[in-house]
Amino acid sequence: SGVVAVELYTHDLQYTIGSPLRLYSAPDGGTFSDVTTYVGSGSISTGGSKADFSEFIIAADLRPLSSVIQSKYSKLASLLSQHAASMGSGLHDELVSLYNASSAAYAGGQVVAAITYLEAFSEKVVAASGNGLPDVWRTSGDLTNVAGGLRSAAATLRYSLTLASNAS
Repeated sequence: SGVVAVELYTHDLQYTIGSPLRLYSAPDGGTFSDVTTYVGSGSISTGGSKADFSEFIIAADLRPLSSVIQSKYSKLASLLSQHAASMGSGLHDELVSLYNASSAAYAGGQVVAAITYLEAFSEKVVAASGNGLPDVWRTSGDLTNVAGGLRSAAATLRYSLTLASNAS
C-alpha cells in the first residue's frame, strides 16, 4: 500500500552539479519513464517512488527541463482522468483544481507557486489514501494503487519543478 520508495547507488557513476542522471522505471518489458525524486552528490545515489514494482535503471536524461516538466504534467493529468471513477467526484474536483493551479502557475513562470499547489495536491492524496482513494497494489494485478500512482507522479514532477526553481 502507499508508494514504493527505491534508491539505487553506484560507485561507477559520479554526480556533478547539473548532472542529467535520473532514476527511470518501467513495467516488465515496457517503456521507461523518469521517476526521480532526488539525486545525491558524490557517487550517484538516486531515488524515486512508484505505485508498484518494476524495472529500474539510472540513465542520462538529455531532454530540456521544460519538456520533462510538461511530460510529467501530462502524465499526472492522464492519471487523474484515467482514475476519476475510482474516487469521489468531490475529491476528483479538488485534485483537478490543484493540478490546474500548479500547471497554470508554472506556465506563468511562478515555479515556487506551482510547487506549493503540487504539495497541496500530494497532501490531499495522502489524506484520502485508503478512504476515498485506492492505495493497494498486488502482483496479481487485480488492484490498482491509484493513490500511489498520483503521489509518485506528483513527487517526480516536484523534483523537476525544484530543479527549474533552482535554475532561475
